[in-house]
Amino acid sequence: MLLIPLLTQLLIWLPLRILFFYFGRLKVDNREAIAKLPSSFIIISNHTSYLDMFLVSHLFPFGARFFPIRYPTAVKHYFTWKRPFVLALGAYPILKGGTIEKILERSVKILKDRGRIMLFPEGKIHRLGRRMNPRRGTSYLAAKCKSYILPCYIEGFKPTQYRKGFSWKELLLRRYNLHVAFGEPFLLKDVYSQIPSTDEEYRAASEKLIERVYKLNSNKNK
Repeated sequence: MLLIPLLTQLLIWLPLRILFFYFGRLKVDNREAIAKLPSSFIIISNHTSYLDMFLVSHLFPFGARFFPIRYPTAVKHYFTWKRPFVLALGAYPILKGGTIEKILERSVKILKDRGRIMLFPEGKIHRLGRRMNPRRGTSYLAAKCKSYILPCYIEGFKPTQYRKGFSWKELLLRRYNLHVAFGEPFLLKDVYSQIPSTDEEYRAASEKLIERVYKLNSNKNK
C-alpha cells in the first residue's frame, strides 16, 4: 500500500518544483532544518489552500528517506470518486466521533512504523483570514509517539478569496509570490513542560505547537 503513495509523490516531485518555484515564485527560508530530522516526524503548518501539502512536501529531498509523507483527510474526500487519487497521493481518512485514541489510531500506527505525517493543527483553511484554535490531536500524536515536529509557515495564497485558497489562473500567470519558512525541529517537551493527559492539557499543548508555526510569519517579523 505504501508503495503507491511513494511512487506517486516521487513522480510528481519535479513537476511540483516547476509549478511552485517558477509559476508560484516560491522562496524558502531555513530549508536546512529538514536535514536535522530523523526518518519519522510530524510537519505542522498553517492551512492556506488545497495545495499546501504539495507545496511543502516537494521541498524535501528526492528519495525514500522522506517519502511518502502522509496526511489525514476528511472522510467526505476519501470515500467518493476522489478516493483513488487521494489514496495515491498519500491521504488516509480521519473518522469523526469517538475517543481521541480511536480517531487517531491510524496516525499513531503510521508514526510508530517510522512514517511521516503532515498536519494542519487548526484543521481548516483560513477562509476568514485569521488564526484559529488548534485541535488537541496534534499534541496527542506528538506525546504518544514522541515524534520530532517540524514547524512550517506558508504565505502567498489567497484563502479569503477562493474556496480552494488559490486560483489556477493566477498561479499559472505567475501572480503569486509564495513563501515557505521552516523552523527548527523540536519535541513536545521542549515547549510543554508536562506530558498532557486531559483534553484541556492537549489543547494547551497544541496551542504551544501552533505558536511555533506563527513565529515564522515573516510579515510579523518585519
